[in-house]
Amino acid sequence: MNVVDDAPAPRLEAAAYGPPGGGGYGGPPGGGYGGPPGDGGSPPGYGGPGAPPPAGGYGPPQGGPYGAGPGQLPPPGAAGPRVHPLAIVSLVAGILSLPACCCWFFGVPLPLCAVACGVVALGKIKAQPQLYSGVMLCWIGMSCGGLGLIMTSGFHLTNFGQIYRHRYGRGF
Repeated sequence: MNVVDDAPAPRLEAAAYGPPGGGGYGGPPGGGYGGPPGDGGSPPGYGGPGAPPPAGGYGPPQGGPYGAGPGQLPPPGAAGPRVHPLAIVSLVAGILSLPACCCWFFGVPLPLCAVACGVVALGKIKAQPQLYSGVMLCWIGMSCGGLGLIMTSGFHLTNFGQIYRHRYGRGF
């Protein structure tokens, strides 16, 4: 015989903070896992909205809206100073001036550009160090540019340059 029970089945609900009167699943006595904090949702030990976090606790990042204060690391994902574009130009022109020493067309302007851009970029980087970086790129570019200028002078003002031009053409 099939018996149909018309009574509603008991509903199983998860108690948010344990059954009234304590118990629960082994939480603190007198209320299961405890009720919501009395200050409106602040974690225990925080002290409420607007209060400073406890020592060693979690809280908003320090430093304010304009980045980290002195002696503090910048917040994660914050961009630091960017490399000055003239520092990159100085580095590229200085490196390219070394193999271009045998050519008058590129051998003189490239090292001069490397040195000039390096000097200008150094001045701007030192004036605004919080905004720009790239001092080492400037020094490397100026060094390579100076070496390229010396090599260009040596190549075109010595007997080696005349032999090279005679052998491979006057286009150089």
